[in-house]
Amino acid sequence: MITRLLLITAIVAGLLSGCAPKTKPLAEPDVAMAWADMTLFITRNTPANTPTYSSRCLGYIGLTMYESVVAGDSAHQSMAGQLNGLDSLPKPEPAGRYQWVLALNAGQAQILRTIYNQTSDANKQKIDSLEVLILTQFASQADSATVARSVRYGRVVASRIFDWSKTDGGHRAYLKNFDKTLRFTNRPGCWNPPLYAQSFSHFPLHPHWGQTGRFSGKMPPLFRPGLWPSIRPGHRLIISSLSKFMTRKRD
Repeated sequence: MITRLLLITAIVAGLLSGCAPKTKPLAEPDVAMAWADMTLFITRNTPANTPTYSSRCLGYIGLTMYESVVAGDSAHQSMAGQLNGLDSLPKPEPAGRYQWVLALNAGQAQILRTIYNQTSDANKQKIDSLEVLILTQFASQADSATVARSVRYGRVVASRIFDWSKTDGGHRAYLKNFDKTLRFTNRPGCWNPPLYAQSFSHFPLHPHWGQTGRFSGKMPPLFRPGLWPSIRPGHRLIISSLSKFMTRKRD
């Protein structure tokens, strides 16, 4: 697969140099920004996507970018072993040379293709094109073995993170954005579907999202606000509390 990609890259490079205007070369920081822009484009233009599901995807995509290059910087360390269930990640070959920008490039393409597998074929082609464009530019700066090793490393890191993402309870959650079996409690203070809302559905979006796993097990428990215990028909506790609050603010 990597050999095939390198061959395609060589062909594309020849075509670009022969019949297309040269584009401004990317600096290494520009590569990260280019993938951030592509991520936002895919997020906005993927069917069945929601703010809830996309925020989850951004977490895994960002972690993949970090983990694909962190081994090349001794001042930083991997998050492996620090996150729930992510006990280990692939490590670079001790004696192998790496071109980290290509590891990042391959990792971002891989995680975007897998975590947003429901995106359109046209969007997948955009991901492939950006991957080849960046590979074409930076592959000439290293020998073929280093290039192949870097691409392979970025992909295996992304694949491991994607496999880990399947365990959090939110995998493919876009297939069930609304739970139509949900029954609403009918008493004051409980949520009920509004007559007019942003969504076409009268069911809450991802009502069970609180059951999905979190990245870190060291975070304090999430605050779960309960209903006011004394809310009953005709009770004036809320009005009284708000009145006292506003009085204090004026004072």
